Amino acid sequence: MIAIPQLDCPNTLLPSVKDLQQTLGSLAALPSEIQRIGTITLNAELMEKGAAVQAVIDGIEEGLGNFPMSYIPDATVKIPEWEKQDLAQCIHNEFKFICQIKMAEIVTKVIPINLSIPTPLGFSIDVIELFKNKDYKAELIAKVTKNFEKYRKMLPSSMQEMWSEMGIVHDEMGVRKMMEWVIQTISGGLYALLMKAFKKAIKLVEDLGLSILGLKDLLSLDIESMFDKLIEAAKKKGDQWMEELEKTLTSLSIFGMTIEDIMGGAIEEKVQSTARRVSRIMENLRKFNIDYPIYMLEKWVEKVMSLLEKIGIKIPFIPFTFCDALTLIGMPKSISLPSGLEEVATLTTTTSDSMSISDPYSNVNSDGTPVV
Repeated sequence: MIAIPQLDCPNTLLPSVKDLQQTLGSLAALPSEIQRIGTITLNAELMEKGAAVQAVIDGIEEGLGNFPMSYIPDATVKIPEWEKQDLAQCIHNEFKFICQIKMAEIVTKVIPINLSIPTPLGFSIDVIELFKNKDYKAELIAKVTKNFEKYRKMLPSSMQEMWSEMGIVHDEMGVRKMMEWVIQTISGGLYALLMKAFKKAIKLVEDLGLSILGLKDLLSLDIESMFDKLIEAAKKKGDQWMEELEKTLTSLSIFGMTIEDIMGGAIEEKVQSTARRVSRIMENLRKFNIDYPIYMLEKWVEKVMSLLEKIGIKIPFIPFTFCDALTLIGMPKSISLPSGLEEVATLTTTTSDSMSISDPYSNVNSDGTPVV
C-alpha cells in the first residue's frame, strides 16, 4: 500500500520539503505498483488504471510551465519516484527565489538594481528573463549542457564528491543538478543586491525626517568549507564513510535549525540510497543557508512597509507564503485518484509541520523603538 499525502498549501514563509517530495514521489511510484499488483492478481481492470494515474502525474508537471527554472525532465530515469522527488525539491528550492525576483521588480523602479547576476561559472543571468522567458531558460540550459565538463570542475568540491558517489554524468540529471546549484548561487547574489538596495531605501526614508528600523547585517555561513571538513573527517573512519557523514549531517544545526527541522523529517522511499540521502541533506542545508537570511529580510520589509511606501516602494505580496508560490506557478491544491485503487494506494493528510522560527523583529516598531 502506497500512502500519498494530499497536496498541502501551507501559509508559511519557511515550509519543509518532506510532504511535497513524499506526495510527488509516492504518486510517481504508483503506476508501477499498480502494474505489479495487477500482474500478480491477474486483474486487467486494475492494470488499466496505471495510465490514468500517469495522466495525473503528467498533468501536474505540464501545468507548471517554465517553473521550476532549474528543472529538466530526465528521459533516462530508471526510478520515477526519485525523478518526481527532484521536481519537488526544485519547486521548494525556488520558492524564496520567486519572492526575491518579485521584490526586485518593484524596488528597482525606485532604486536601480542590475538584475543580471554573475555566477561562479563565469557568466551572468538576467533573473527576470529567466523567470518569464522559456526561450531564455532553454538557451541557459543549452549553454550549461555544452560546457558541462568545464563547469563541473568549477563546482564546490563537496558537490563534486557527491556527484562521483551518485554516478552523475553529462546527462539530463547532471545538467539539472548543475542548474539547481546555479539557481541557488544567483539567489544568494540577488539577496546581497536587495540588502544594498534596502539600505539605500533606509537612507531615503531618513532624508524625509522619519525614523526607520535598521536592517540586520547580511548573514553568511561558509557552508562549503564546513562540508569539506566533514567529508575529510568521515573518510578517515573507513569504507563506511558515507554512513558516518550522514550521521554527522543529521546532528548539525545552522541558524538554530537541524536538518529534521528544515526538511520536516526523513523521506519514505521504496528505493533507498545512502549517497542520495546525504546529497539531499547537503542540498537542503545549502538552501536553508540562503533562505534563512531572505526570511529575515522579508520580515523586515513587512515591519517597515508603511515607511517604504513613502518613498514609492510598495510590495503588496509580503508576506509571500509557500501557498502564494504554489498558486502563482499553477500547482494544483489537491489530488484526485481514479476509483478502484483502494488496495494499492491511499490519500493521507500531510505529516510534517512547518519550520517554527520566531519573528526577529517582533519586539520593535517600524521606527526602531521597542514595542511596549
